[in-house]
Amino acid sequence: DVYRIKTSCPVSTSKGRVFIHELPVLSREHSPCMLAVRLLKWIEGAPMSSRPCLAIEYVAQAGELLGRVTSALDEMMDELEKDPRSAFMLTEKSSLTRYHAWDVKNTDQIVQKFVHHIEYERIRTLVNDVIESFQKDIIPVQRDFRVGIIHNDYNDANILMEDKGRVGRVINFGDSLSRWKVNEIAIACAYAMINSYGNT
Repeated sequence: DVYRIKTSCPVSTSKGRVFIHELPVLSREHSPCMLAVRLLKWIEGAPMSSRPCLAIEYVAQAGELLGRVTSALDEMMDELEKDPRSAFMLTEKSSLTRYHAWDVKNTDQIVQKFVHHIEYERIRTLVNDVIESFQKDIIPVQRDFRVGIIHNDYNDANILMEDKGRVGRVINFGDSLSRWKVNEIAIACAYAMINSYGNT
């Protein structure tokens, strides 16, 4: 358990590092780019997404777990801010503050690139309206939003159910960022609407 949250943790190397290999990646936009490969401990459980049907109780349990994850990440952020050795993790060069295409903050920039692929005009207009509202209503007040570490991908594929059928574990912190805290609940709710419960 990490901060009382059951999750998979990185395995340290013999030298105490949490990544085992640096993988050079070549791409047209970001070349070359070094990625760190990590080995994570296995954690038992079946993803919520593997269940063909979910009762509302499981969705509620997932919400409770998200609350505990959020509190744990807040606690972690407090410790980082107090520890001088962790100062680099809150700088622009940190992975917590990196640019991420799945960052809600970049909604207008990212979505605009794909709007023209939407076949139906009615849906395309709806998406453009959302982008316009985002730029008009959200961006100007973004400085007022509380910022902190978020999971950033809280969905039923990353939420594990224990042997007794209870929701109690979460995995895949690879998309975590230090961003608007409100993003966490927005992402979770969006996924909840398209999971096996939301589709019933």
